Amino acid sequence: MLGNRAYQDAYTQVEAALVNELAKSDNTPERIVRLQTFLSVGRAYRKYLEKALADGNFAAKSIEEDQRRKKWFSRAA
Repeated sequence: MLGNRAYQDAYTQVEAALVNELAKSDNTPERIVRLQTFLSVGRAYRKYLEKALADGNFAAKSIEEDQRRKKWFSRAA
């Protein structure tokens, strides 16, 4: 999923839009805080998602390796 071009482009566009909004000089302090919050939450979500997917991939590979070992040992016995 993280390698998906559409996902990467969408995330990049949303983050760029938030940064562009923050750069505007006519923002109220409340709007700045809200935009900063959106940006922080988006970045935290992305880190969480990447970690969850990486952990899931690691777990899947570990399970697959354990199954291969069990299969090998059952044939060897």
